[in-house]
Amino acid sequence: MGVRFSYPFLLGVEKEQEASKTLLDSCGARYESFLASLRGNEYPQLDMPEKMLQDVLAIQEALKGLACETEEVVIVGIGGSSLGLAAIHSFLFGHLPYGHGGLVPAVNKRVRIVEMPTEDDISGVLQEANLERTRFVVISKSGTTLETLLGLLSFLDPLRQAHGDAYIKDHFLFVTDPESSALLSFARGIGARTFAIPGEIGGRFSILGSHMAVVFLGLLGLDAAPLFEGAINARKAVLSLSAESHVPFLLGSGVYHGLSRLSKSIWVMFAYGDALEGPMFWLRQLVSESLGKEGLGVTPLAVKGPSDQHSILQLLEDGPDDKIFTFFSLLPRCPRGEALQRVPEEFSSFSFLEGKRLQDAWEALWQSSYLSLASKGKPASWMGLGESTLEDLGVFFWTMEATVIYMGTLLGVNPFDQPAVERSKKLCRALLGGSGLEAEQARIEELLGKHKTKSIEV
Repeated sequence: MGVRFSYPFLLGVEKEQEASKTLLDSCGARYESFLASLRGNEYPQLDMPEKMLQDVLAIQEALKGLACETEEVVIVGIGGSSLGLAAIHSFLFGHLPYGHGGLVPAVNKRVRIVEMPTEDDISGVLQEANLERTRFVVISKSGTTLETLLGLLSFLDPLRQAHGDAYIKDHFLFVTDPESSALLSFARGIGARTFAIPGEIGGRFSILGSHMAVVFLGLLGLDAAPLFEGAINARKAVLSLSAESHVPFLLGSGVYHGLSRLSKSIWVMFAYGDALEGPMFWLRQLVSESLGKEGLGVTPLAVKGPSDQHSILQLLEDGPDDKIFTFFSLLPRCPRGEALQRVPEEFSSFSFLEGKRLQDAWEALWQSSYLSLASKGKPASWMGLGESTLEDLGVFFWTMEATVIYMGTLLGVNPFDQPAVERSKKLCRALLGGSGLEAEQARIEELLGKHKTKSIEV
């Protein structure tokens, strides 16, 4: 089923033909240039699913025995090293695996994601998990991500003391740059299993461009192949259909049109259903880190329906007119649930609910918000995702990666670097006393002095 995209209100107008024609006139030539680069394999980020698919069988076979012995999977990683896995977990199982994680009844295993560890995170795993049947997957391309290193070190000391070095070798798996990284050197030094994030793949593109998803799903006893097959099918569709049938062209050009022609600097991603919460957080990082550079970019605002209809919808409809909207919902494969049989007389004004399923109400909730915004002339589109299969999620991941890379060409920015993030990382290391950062430390002391003198207490 993949994804379905509707765009008659994408430009704030109601004629589908006018929207596609306007975008072809303004962005068609640049999209053709993007497609030429895609055909020429100039974007390894969009070509990697085929390469990863070739590795799936061997990795899953290597992990099969380990998966049978595993009751709990602890992911130690942050940003691109965790958001894609959280998106998979959310999409397949309906909730995010943070904090004390969540039991996955379908595979009878528990998953936890530890990003920046807290004392509760560490003690929760050490006290609650069956450590003999727990696997830790440490993910960092560079191997020097501070939060991930803190997570690794926080688990290493108590586990070594309690179980010895052999436990670390057998229970920790590492996903990192296969050529050179501190994490790779450490893993090889203790004889632990290692898996690859290729050098040309940045963290936010690693869900389809590395072994990360294969290892995660393999430990859960699930086949990762459909994820990459979905991505491959999405790529083939883009290279075989005309531009006006491409989601990357329509959505990317539409958001760019809203930004450059209509001064819409905020992209509201309104997702309905717990299953889509993880994919929206993943998409928020992809858009922010790829496009927010040199004073340019669009600000992604991830909104959860229907709960946020009761908090932020008032602002979205009647506040500053600086937003473009994309609604996301699941495409059910068949009617589900029992219909309501009878509404009590006290609620007779809601008698229209008789014969309706909860599924009908979910549909009505996102459609009412979408159409309310569109009727006021707000630029709005809708994307439906096939329900809860890895192949559908693979289509979504690849489609959004292609959309964002194409938008980078429209904005004239490099969608693959993240200079501001690197500056922040350097300052954090300086604050903690890292060596070779004397200039940064002096500047920090100056700024912190001002911070302390201009604070008040209430």
